[in-house]
Amino acid sequence: MGKIAGFIAIVLLSGYPVRSFSAGGDRNIRHNVVDTLLSYLGVKEATGNNDGYMVEKILSSVGAKKGDPWCGAFQGYVFIVNGLKIPQYAARASAWFDEKHIIPNKDAVTGDLGSIYYRKLGRIGHIVMFLQPYLNATPYVITGEGNTSSDGSREGNRAAKKIRPRAIIHSSANWIDNQ
Repeated sequence: MGKIAGFIAIVLLSGYPVRSFSAGGDRNIRHNVVDTLLSYLGVKEATGNNDGYMVEKILSSVGAKKGDPWCGAFQGYVFIVNGLKIPQYAARASAWFDEKHIIPNKDAVTGDLGSIYYRKLGRIGHIVMFLQPYLNATPYVITGEGNTSSDGSREGNRAAKKIRPRAIIHSSANWIDNQ
């Protein structure tokens, strides 16, 4: 194995975030946040019970514990890695959608957050990050999210990229520019 490949393997196996930097080192924080999230896609629970080394690291980063839902914690971890503020109860999806940070859905861009409201719960029950602007040429939006599944469940076992109908997005929030 070459020196560069060996170094990359060590970084990937160590659990440290993989971050990209543009030429000159002047990279937009919004791009860094999205790149960080993308680097964690594929994180998976060990037993399907909101557990496992990386899931527990994500949960503990926001003060949550093993077994707690981690969709909000996943977004919090991505923000923490990039030196950004997070809400006090970041593991709760609804905590991200306060008056200071909420924006019209039509204004949401890459790196902003979206909520999914569950009528059965009577509340916001899941959080996603937009990997493209909310308004685009399709009726869908591509998202990055934790604690999801192939069918888009809020009770999933992995971090994944999803294609979701725009109509399912309840509200949007900007935590990058509204620090």
